[in-house]
Amino acid sequence: MAQRSPSRGPLRRRLLLRAGPPLAAAALAAALLAGSGGNAAAGTASAPQFAALASTAPSGLPLVDPNAARSAGEAGPTFPAQPPEGASDWPVADSIRRLTLEEPGLQAWIARSSAGGVCVLLYDGV
Repeated sequence: MAQRSPSRGPLRRRLLLRAGPPLAAAALAAALLAGSGGNAAAGTASAPQFAALASTAPSGLPLVDPNAARSAGEAGPTFPAQPPEGASDWPVADSIRRLTLEEPGLQAWIARSSAGGVCVLLYDGV
């Protein structure tokens, strides 16, 4: 009698459960960008404009030295004050602005990209 291979159902379910929150966060970011009012003239080479990028409010995202050790008492997201060596497209640290989300446990920021576009930074608590 031929043996059946073990069911992959539980493994697939675990993978879907792990992938669910990041996929939902990406969909939420896409919806935020689509609804935030980019340039009306599609196809132009100018950078998109978003109201949050014009804010002068503090970002609420601490900028840190990526080479410095992080203390055990620090909680929450941080962002490197300088881009990693060799990064060709990176969020411009002083343009980072907080986005208001209605999704519990998810935080988001928007920033201008060093290549002229826009970046959305998401933090889901991990």
